[in-house]
Amino acid sequence: MAYTVRVVKRDGLDVSTLVCPGCGVRGDLDDDQFHGTISVQCPDCGWHETVDFSKEVRNGFVAT
Repeated sequence: MAYTVRVVKRDGLDVSTLVCPGCGVRGDLDDDQFHGTISVQCPDCGWHETVDFSKEVRNGFVAT
């Protein structure tokens, strides 16, 4: 499965975002989702999975 996670600045804070591999909608990840403690679920298509994205992010972007 390919994931696209981007860490962006919003109001001076780092915010992790994920493009849903099921439907392509981008959404924010909270800290628990980003570190794989709880699953990510897309509100648009229902896709869900638990992944530790923190291990994959390099230089603010990852596509694995």
